[in-house]
Amino acid sequence: GVWLARLRTSDRSSSTSMAPFMLRVKCACHDEETMTTILDTLKVCASFQGPHKGVVTYHFSHPDPEARPYYIEFTEVYANEESFWAHSMHQEMMEAFAKGFSAEVLAKTETVTYGFDVPEGKVKETCTLLLKCQYPPPSSQAGFVLNPEKWSLDKTEGDGPILMFIYVDTKPSKAKEVLHCLGAVADSSNINAGVLTSFCSVTEPEKQPNHVDFMELCSSNAKLQEHFSQAAVKEALSCILQNSESVSCVAFGTLLSKTTDTLKSVGLTCNFRTTDVGYVLHPEADPNCKV
Repeated sequence: GVWLARLRTSDRSSSTSMAPFMLRVKCACHDEETMTTILDTLKVCASFQGPHKGVVTYHFSHPDPEARPYYIEFTEVYANEESFWAHSMHQEMMEAFAKGFSAEVLAKTETVTYGFDVPEGKVKETCTLLLKCQYPPPSSQAGFVLNPEKWSLDKTEGDGPILMFIYVDTKPSKAKEVLHCLGAVADSSNINAGVLTSFCSVTEPEKQPNHVDFMELCSSNAKLQEHFSQAAVKEALSCILQNSESVSCVAFGTLLSKTTDTLKSVGLTCNFRTTDVGYVLHPEADPNCKV
């Protein structure tokens, strides 16, 4: 349908953006059957991503399976516009998407898609049309989608990549202060080549003005430990905890006991969750790759 026709159009600009961008989806399914349909569709989509080194993160999971068993979060990080187009052009994937995310299926969910640093033009138009994507204002964001300074993929035996989310419900009127502090956490990481993504946002400033999401992707636990051991990070997290009503932390990929201890030392209790579909970090991720 529309999905197939849209991606087959040949009038995309020959000048494509080389800047990274991210899509985040919050999908609350009404029942198990709907959730299974969506996860099965995502399995098909994920099965085609192996050759696409520019699809840095392609991750689908239950962050809180006990309290919200039918709630799924999607996280997709693309190195650039060409990586986005290339990952979507497989016939079987497009057909599966058209069925698994049909209007009938989506009617049985409460789904909101957010785009961060999505390039203007055909990509943004496509995300808006197909995913009903929303774009939180820059003033509600801090950090970076992909490390602008350095890039390193650690491959240390016994260690592995880690994707961590911190969900913060701030005290009334403290969201800006907490966002600033989380931004300081992100800014302190851009000298660390293994911190690939460090980003936060007040995603819904009108509906949930006191809720802030923070995401960090590291090539290894060692890099996350190094980052969260910095004095500037400890100071920022102390401010965050003082100005928040609740803070929860979940991690995917690999979570080592030393990482748990490091996070506890700065006041964070981190729960490990299993990735349902996809991957935390492409094993050959390349920020300059176009396919």
